Amino acid sequence: MKNPSDSVIKHLFALSHNICAFPNCDIAFVQQTGPVTGKVCHIKGRRPDSLRYDPNQTEKERNSFENLILLCSVHHDIIDGQSDKFTVEALQEMKRKHEQSGNIKLSQDNASLVRRLIDSSLHIEANSGAQVIFDSPGAIQVKNLTLKITKKSIPSIQPLDAIGANIEMKPYVEYLIGRYIDWRKHGIESGKDSRPFHPSMIHRDVKKEFGARTNLISQSRFAGLFTYLQKRIDDTIEGKIWHSQGKRNYHTFDEHLAKLHGIK
Repeated sequence: MKNPSDSVIKHLFALSHNICAFPNCDIAFVQQTGPVTGKVCHIKGRRPDSLRYDPNQTEKERNSFENLILLCSVHHDIIDGQSDKFTVEALQEMKRKHEQSGNIKLSQDNASLVRRLIDSSLHIEANSGAQVIFDSPGAIQVKNLTLKITKKSIPSIQPLDAIGANIEMKPYVEYLIGRYIDWRKHGIESGKDSRPFHPSMIHRDVKKEFGARTNLISQSRFAGLFTYLQKRIDDTIEGKIWHSQGKRNYHTFDEHLAKLHGIK
């Protein structure tokens, strides 16, 4: 099964503004540093078991510019989770509106970004009867092959007075961030929340508010950080519903400690 050509992905990127095609989503899905969060998505499914698959499409049509749309990972999952709402026609219209004011020319900076997008979308398969040769005079025959390329990351060293170095504070902050992301996703999936969202936004907001990434914030500011994150949870659509009923949809730090240490 072939991948979309480099020229097709460049064309998509040039017209995408480097922004997810989902209405009101303004997250840049390829940046100079950090992970590529955008996905090259097929409007009519890529495989027979994919959503919106059209058996009458040729391989070339399936990977053509007209059948592809660029989405962030969150909205990709939302669209595939609501296939009755996001039909082929609806996605084609979404693509048309998003791309109508795009710039077909790529700057030098954008060229490096699109290269990262192309690399991240690489999909390699070997079907029955194929030969795969690994720098060897011999070859292996496989029925199915999936290759995953992983990058080795250098573990970061946290200052001793940072939240990331505390085995009680760090898990609680991670829990609150996960809780916030889950409730935002739930609001979007239920149709109650139409505000732009991507999981990376909360990390960006924390850094803007506290001047450092979560794990590097001083332990002396822990109370301020978890109070800030709790308020962000309370300000979600679901959080406001719970709050209006005098409830909260997350547990406190004391409750977290009790659970962490197995105290009932």
